[in-house]
Amino acid sequence: MERSKHTIDRAFLLAAITVFALGSLLVAVFGARQYQKTVDAMDHNHDVRTCSSYIREKIRQAGTNSTAEIIESDGITILSLSSELGDTTYNNYIYALDGKLYEILLPSTDDFSTGMGQEILDIESITFSDVNDSILKADIVLPDGSSQTTYIACKTNNQ
Repeated sequence: MERSKHTIDRAFLLAAITVFALGSLLVAVFGARQYQKTVDAMDHNHDVRTCSSYIREKIRQAGTNSTAEIIESDGITILSLSSELGDTTYNNYIYALDGKLYEILLPSTDDFSTGMGQEILDIESITFSDVNDSILKADIVLPDGSSQTTYIACKTNNQ
């Protein structure tokens, strides 16, 4: 009788440890999945906000002594911000090509072609359009296929 009591105690202890271990494993697995979903959502939000913030700030930095123009080249919509620094007029071109957002600052006397400039971040495409005289619309498509529309108040000479 004494021997069977110890066997039952050991079996119960082994079952309790097994249930605890399985419960801990399930909590860790579900926690890891939720953490990964949170990280993915934060990365997506970061990409969207970074692109829209970057464009907004470029337009705001151009200020009231500049002009904003939307141009087409090789089927690509390009935002051109022109401003004067000293005696020279510069054009700042912002556009998307081959999954990247590009920017280049050139004197207005220099020729521009797509593919020039600094890669800023990964995006699938961006399309600029005028909503009215003072609001610019940017439709941004990220590499994962999601999109966002950003409206930007412009205070440039032509807006």
